[in-house]
Amino acid sequence: MILASRPFVAIRPTTYESAKERDYLLGLYQGRSGQMENSTFALLKSDGKTPLSPISRGPERVFGSSVRMAEAMRLISAKQTTKETPGRLKTSPALANLRLAINVAACDNLPLVVLGPAAGPGFEAAMTDLFFDSPWQGRFVLCQGNASEMGKLLHLDGGKVPAMAVVQADPFGLSGRILARLDPGDKGGKLADTLALGAAGFQATARNFRGHLTAGFEAGAFWETAIPVTDLQENRARARHPAAKITPSSRP
Repeated sequence: MILASRPFVAIRPTTYESAKERDYLLGLYQGRSGQMENSTFALLKSDGKTPLSPISRGPERVFGSSVRMAEAMRLISAKQTTKETPGRLKTSPALANLRLAINVAACDNLPLVVLGPAAGPGFEAAMTDLFFDSPWQGRFVLCQGNASEMGKLLHLDGGKVPAMAVVQADPFGLSGRILARLDPGDKGGKLADTLALGAAGFQATARNFRGHLTAGFEAGAFWETAIPVTDLQENRARARHPAAKITPSSRP
């Protein structure tokens, strides 16, 4: 799958975290309710609109297996024409905010790299290079954080806010702890070394859906979305959670 996906640009929207993304996804696919459901899958031309395969809830509904999907992607990419561009166009993979990035890192079982307010202008560019061009390719989640959210979500307890930190998210993606850090004044050339140190201390969490769900209920973990959840089944499941604050006005 990794090799088959190399000719494609992979985009993963963040469900119920952006009204703009919701509107775009609704233009591609609507579920039985006519609203955005928990997941949408599409292979599109570079215009971001024209389908190259059926659009559905997920790839398994379109291809049936990862083997069939990889083969289909190879055939599709072979038929597409591309224009050469000078050099590589690199866009920062940084997520919108620390709160969301911690949750994504927990879901993906990856270390999170947080760039604090004291990070120099070259820090994000250097981390983007590492993300795309090195053995670290796709092996961490990246975001920027302000002093307030870093202090709260990374449990700094009033301590110095790092310029860069490698973070282990908690199993439910609600907070994190620092594994390695660069403080203001440290040289940016140490970025790769700090990343390696943090990655060495990172521990992936083995879990299954049922056990994770039960543990989340027992811990009282609950994710408040940025925009209302419109998947009917998901809304019913969320309403059963003891920490839920779902009201009729937030339902579809």
